[in-house]
Amino acid sequence: MNPLRGARVGHHVRQTFTLRPSELSLWQGARFALDIGIPAFIGLLIHQSELGFIGALAGSFFALGDTSVQLRDQLRRLLWMLLSIVALGVWGVLVGAHSMLFWVSLVGLSFATAALQLGNHAGASPIRFGAIALISTAFLPGAGLNLVAMIAFAALVGVGTRIVEARFFPGGAPILPPTSSGRTFSLSQTLRFCSVFALAVALSLVMGERRGATHPMWIATTVLLVLQNDWRASLARLVQRVTGTAVGVGAAALTVALFHSAWGLFGAVVVLGFLLPFAATRNYWLQSALYAWLILVLYDFASTSHFNRQLLGERVVDVALGCAIGLVATLAAFVPLSRPNLRA
Repeated sequence: MNPLRGARVGHHVRQTFTLRPSELSLWQGARFALDIGIPAFIGLLIHQSELGFIGALAGSFFALGDTSVQLRDQLRRLLWMLLSIVALGVWGVLVGAHSMLFWVSLVGLSFATAALQLGNHAGASPIRFGAIALISTAFLPGAGLNLVAMIAFAALVGVGTRIVEARFFPGGAPILPPTSSGRTFSLSQTLRFCSVFALAVALSLVMGERRGATHPMWIATTVLLVLQNDWRASLARLVQRVTGTAVGVGAAALTVALFHSAWGLFGAVVVLGFLLPFAATRNYWLQSALYAWLILVLYDFASTSHFNRQLLGERVVDVALGCAIGLVATLAAFVPLSRPNLRA
């Protein structure tokens, strides 16, 4: 290997796994724990842990969606995310997973997510999470108004914690500040990236169904989350997500083996919720590890400790398959179609 190229590869590997310093305060960890823990707690109180799971999941989406410390911007973004998740989640219930309307909607939302992402537009996250809601509810039999009510409740919790933060803990750093690729894209580059993005999401769902995956949405969600508007960033995310998921699944296996009560699992959810924002600001692989850990513990929580251990292996396989599709999509979106002619 060329020494210069080897040094460059080594530098990228170190950058991929380097832990960055976190500027978050303890309150921001507490806010995540409240955003995720309160809906889960309500699910416990009303003896519907599965609704607590949905509320905690929605709370994590709302919490991770913050890219500002200004209350007005936070509330506006939370509102857009709530409207997107609820509207598209209801649409997923109405059209089902095997209708033409579902596939047209999914492709259109994926294309829009990619276009907004290329422009570093704040609307990319609400549309992305809305697409995830569409996929999830379309494949979730029996979803009803109680699910919508729990998501709305999770949003109200988010409003409350953000108001408390603005009143008593102002001046904190944003959880996930917006990023910029520093590039401008031509119309052909934009159409190419958006088309590949949408096709990859749709194909990932088809492949998940064809192989009989229990949660084919995990594969599609991985594609939606890892594809970035820069090939280096996409490759780094692919590696980070696979690595982090493997670590998180191992930790989740230990957790579900140790805790066999709903209250014990609820305590684990609160702790993981507290740690999640610190992981998110340190490195994406660490965020992926904590999030996979949290999601699988929530599945155990929702099933009142009748946990299907096959989910552990399925999570790793589905994420790995999603990352493999993401790798092919990255090459298709960014590799030059032809090399320029060089003249001596």
